[in-house]
Amino acid sequence: MNASKEPGANLTSGQSSAPVSIFGTPIDQVLILALFIFLSEAIVMFLLSFIRPLPVWVKGLVDPALLVTMLAPILYFFVVRPLTYQLTLREQAETKLRTLATSLEQQVLQRTGDLERTQTDLLNTLDDYRKNNETLQQAIAEREQAGESLRMIRMLIDHSNDAIEILDPDTGRFLDVNEKGCRDLGYSR
Repeated sequence: MNASKEPGANLTSGQSSAPVSIFGTPIDQVLILALFIFLSEAIVMFLLSFIRPLPVWVKGLVDPALLVTMLAPILYFFVVRPLTYQLTLREQAETKLRTLATSLEQQVLQRTGDLERTQTDLLNTLDDYRKNNETLQQAIAEREQAGESLRMIRMLIDHSNDAIEILDPDTGRFLDVNEKGCRDLGYSR
């Protein structure tokens, strides 16, 4: 892994990004940090042994001061820098999640509106079909009734004891003749 990568450099390209570390896992980092602390303390103790005998309170101040001076860059490199990198990645991920959530909410609202409009259109169309169906059923019933009336009139005309002829007033041609009229005139239907 390359420790010189910028925080979040891979986030913009959509790839996941691993923490900046040249030593691998967090356990490896803890072990390396413990080793550096041990070595730093050993070096400080070694250096203090070359200095002429100091009072205990001076040794008590010099020892931690040298230890902090030696460990500060190591702590920065192994603790602070990876943590700030992880915080930056987390902030970028949260920002991206908020943006995606907002976008998704807008899409859901838009699709919900589309579905509501489609539902309204379908209900209106269904109402139109129902009205048309009722109109057609009424027209069919009226035609059936008219047809039944015509059949009844036709039956009455055909079974009448009188000859009935219907003529076209313009041409004088026969349009219809009942059975009695056909027999009286000597024609067949």
